[in-house]
Amino acid sequence: AVVSTQSTGDRFGVDRKSGEQWLITIKDSEAFIPDVHENVIQVVNISTLTNRQYCVILDPMGEDGKNKLGQRKLIKGEKSFFLQPGERLEAGIQDVHILGEDEAIIVKAVLPFKDNGVDRQPGNLWMIRGACEFIPSVEMEIIDRRKAMPLDENEGIYVRDIKTGKVRAVVGQTYVLNQAEELWDKPLPEQIEKLLSAEVDPLADRTARAHNKDAKARQKHKVVSYRVPHN
Repeated sequence: AVVSTQSTGDRFGVDRKSGEQWLITIKDSEAFIPDVHENVIQVVNISTLTNRQYCVILDPMGEDGKNKLGQRKLIKGEKSFFLQPGERLEAGIQDVHILGEDEAIIVKAVLPFKDNGVDRQPGNLWMIRGACEFIPSVEMEIIDRRKAMPLDENEGIYVRDIKTGKVRAVVGQTYVLNQAEELWDKPLPEQIEKLLSAEVDPLADRTARAHNKDAKARQKHKVVSYRVPHN
């Protein structure tokens, strides 16, 4: 990367203003000796992406040679490139998100855009389900990655709708929380908590009075169940 110390033309016939920065690569010249009005400010290494990688450039340089401040540019592999003066990577080189059939990603729009015919506005949330490979565009950001929860016929979870506040139980199925749902912790009286966490077999230990001191705390988002002995 080179900076001009005064307004002048460079050896390639391009007019440069004082303080202007530009990049010289092997495509421009195999060897470079700075002019009296030029200073080398940085050696820029090439960035290389495989076909399973991507990156986002902040303040990308436009065709007019000026940085588009506040904008972002998505680069997908397979590709090699140099960062232009004023550009920087948002989060380095990242791997493509590979989702299995039991996985999903929650994304949020940060800019208005049309997504496969659907108008997305800033703040909109939606879910991308697997199996697929996913690269977020510059108009969106990843909020969360979720995995399906397989539930036995006697297992369940409490799910709360973020928009309405309504809580429901999901039992005996494989379930993935969508963008408008979250796990809900069911509060119980202290005595009930102790009883559920005691891990006492109601058949084998019907007369047991002592609780298991090493009992694990209850997972409060799981549906409450207790094995009741037959009379």
